[in-house]
Amino acid sequence: MIELRKYLGGIFALAAIILIWGAITSIRISSRPPDGPHSVLDQLVVYLGLAAFLGYAAWSIFANKRFARILGLIASVLPLLGLFALIALLRFRQHSSIELHGIPWIALALAVAGVVAFAPKHRNSQAAAKTSAPIPIPGDGTHPLLNKSIWIIGAVLFLVFEREWLQWAALNDLSIGSEFLFLVQLVLAELATVLCHELGHALTGLALGMRLRAFIVGPFQWRIQDGAWEFRINPRGFFSTGGATALVPTDPHEPSWRRMVMIAGGPMGSLFAGMTAAVCALTSLGYPWEQTWPFTTGVATFSLLAAMLNLIPFQTGDSYSDGALLYQLMSDGMWADYHHAISVVGSSLVTPLRPRDYDIAAIDRCALSITRGTRAMLLHLHASSYYLDHGQVSQAAHAFAQAETICHESVPNLSVDLHAPFVFRKAYLQRDAAGARQWWERMEAKKPTRFKVDYWLAAAALHWIEGRLDEARSAWNKANAFSRQLPSAGAYEFDRYRCELLKKAIYELPADDPLATSTGVLSPGVGSSMRPA
Repeated sequence: MIELRKYLGGIFALAAIILIWGAITSIRISSRPPDGPHSVLDQLVVYLGLAAFLGYAAWSIFANKRFARILGLIASVLPLLGLFALIALLRFRQHSSIELHGIPWIALALAVAGVVAFAPKHRNSQAAAKTSAPIPIPGDGTHPLLNKSIWIIGAVLFLVFEREWLQWAALNDLSIGSEFLFLVQLVLAELATVLCHELGHALTGLALGMRLRAFIVGPFQWRIQDGAWEFRINPRGFFSTGGATALVPTDPHEPSWRRMVMIAGGPMGSLFAGMTAAVCALTSLGYPWEQTWPFTTGVATFSLLAAMLNLIPFQTGDSYSDGALLYQLMSDGMWADYHHAISVVGSSLVTPLRPRDYDIAAIDRCALSITRGTRAMLLHLHASSYYLDHGQVSQAAHAFAQAETICHESVPNLSVDLHAPFVFRKAYLQRDAAGARQWWERMEAKKPTRFKVDYWLAAAALHWIEGRLDEARSAWNKANAFSRQLPSAGAYEFDRYRCELLKKAIYELPADDPLATSTGVLSPGVGSSMRPA
């Protein structure tokens, strides 16, 4: 629901910008006869008043202010109320010939979405909203002001581009047609833009010898999970038409220029798509497909904006723009360490490298600067895996404790797939039955959909620490069966290794046996769900 609220907040912000644009236009046009000064003033008051309200509503939603729910609900139903008032006015003035096309359906859809998003009260809405706020990290190349204003810049540029296309369409007698179909074509154009951008990353990375691990376009997600490709549709993606491409190097020590070229492939793909779409639109006149001009011009606009804006360093949530990533790869110090360390972790998915081969010195240096958020938590979890694979139990326990502390303090909306490793570690490493049960209940509350190695290892460890050995052995058998189906890469060998460690605990030593600690029974490290996607 938080994603839907943010999406509607973006619509309110865009509407405010459009109204401000309308106010500027009214100054140029409405002062001419038969309109007079009062007409100009009336329009300015209406435009600027609505723009101020919608802008404040959008800001309150993104800042998670106290009255954000009420303002969002009013802003959502406002177009529908305005539509009823407009219809009443038209009937009063007997303008029955005016057609509204798809406007009523758009207003109704916005009102329904607003009621769904803002009517319920969410206890954790403030905590969840914090996860979308960028956590500043020294030297990442971004600026807080730019992080907040980049979307406004993009919206203004979109209006400028779209205005030129609308004027071109009017000069060539091209009609918009139904407003609803026009908006549908714009949404499809945005998805096509994301597809072309992510293909730019993926094809460039594959050409450089990297391995593709995930490909996401809006709600459509392809990921490698437990060694096999899986496809799913995430409904939340409909409220955020962004995308992502995850590639890992087959050589963990490859030069940084390769990753830089792969990252630059995204904006280059957008630039190519934008120019191609613009040519298709301009040359479609006189052909049957000229009525698809809202789609082709939309792809041209979105793609050219994506090519330009993505090269600007900025941060949204836990994600960085391509420009920010390029800046970090070109810099020295902590960020060079970070990207090198993550490359080694990713390589363990496709090479024989195991967690014991991680660059622990680079991970430790990064952890000194990155102290909050998901990145900080994962750094300590990777460190825990490193120490575990070396048999250094106390260091692994300490690293996990730091990861859990960071999670509680700055990662309140932890992904459901990341709960299982916490259950496993809490039970097996810290021997904390109550804590493990709490993590398990949090995971079950989020309704997990994947029941593979990590899930059954967590279940086995939990049952073991709670003294239910028969259930622990049954869960372990399932985890072990899944682990034997995994590929031969180092990360998956580590999964099989964890299964063997847990087998030793379940079948040889009870959880409350003092020898379980004194004999050095090792604890599990980061499971497959903790690896970079």
